[in-house]
Amino acid sequence: CSNQPVVFKNLSTINFGNITKIEWFFNESTEANNQSYYQMVNAPISGAQYSFSYAVFHSPLTKNIAVKLRAYSGTCVAEKVMNITLKAVPQISFTPIPEVCQEQADFKITQAKENSGFAGSATFTGRGVSSDGMFSPSSAGPGEHQITYTFTGTNGCVEVLSQSIKVNPTPIISAGENETILLGGNAILNAVASGEDLTYSWSPATGLSNPSILNPVANPTDDITYTLTATSAAGCVATDDVFVKVLQKPEIPD
Repeated sequence: CSNQPVVFKNLSTINFGNITKIEWFFNESTEANNQSYYQMVNAPISGAQYSFSYAVFHSPLTKNIAVKLRAYSGTCVAEKVMNITLKAVPQISFTPIPEVCQEQADFKITQAKENSGFAGSATFTGRGVSSDGMFSPSSAGPGEHQITYTFTGTNGCVEVLSQSIKVNPTPIISAGENETILLGGNAILNAVASGEDLTYSWSPATGLSNPSILNPVANPTDDITYTLTATSAAGCVATDDVFVKVLQKPEIPD
C-alpha cells in the first residue's frame, strides 16, 4: 500500500575484498535523476535494511516501480533491478464535529467520508459510537471523546483519521416537592439545580413572583403545574415539573 514504507534489504556479497559503497535508486525507471529517490551508503553492512516511503496515491489501482541497487568494490560495480507493485489507498477526510449536549438524541456522524469512490468499507470506534457511526451523547457522557474513522479498501489498504467530540453536561435539576396552599396563601418553590452558569425559566409565569429565578414565590389561585427549565452556558437544557394544589376557601351559605 502506498501509505506504508517499503523496506529493502541489502544482500550484496563479494568473494574477496570488501563492498565499499552501495547506491539505491528507489524509482530507477522514472526518477533516476531525482535526489529524493537516491541514497548512497559507504561501507555498507550485508543484511542491513533501508526503508523508503513513496508518494501516497489514490488512483490508478496499482503502480509498478523499478528499484535498482548498485554495489561497488573499488572500481568494480554490479547492479540489480527489482520491480515492486504499489497499491492505491482510500482518500478519506474527517472534519471537526461540533460540540453536543448530553441530552441530545443519538445522531449519525457525517463528518467522516471516503472521497474518491474507493471500493471498501468504513467503521467507527470510540466511546459512545457504534461501528456504523451512530453517536450517543448520553452513552458517551460529558467530556472530550476521540472518534476514529477507519476505511479499509477491498485491496486491503487502510486509511485512518480521528476527531474529538465534546459532550457538554446536562444540568441536574429538581423542581422540588409538590406544594399545597390555601387560596390567598403562597409557597416558595424549593427547586435545586447544578450546572455551569445556569439560567432559569418557569412556565407558566402565572402567580409567580419572578419566573426567572430558581426559587420564586408561588401564589396561584387555582391548581397549577409549573415547569422549570434550566439552561447551561453551553445551551444544554433540563426540565422538571412541580404541582401546586390550591385549597379553596369553603363557602358558607347565608
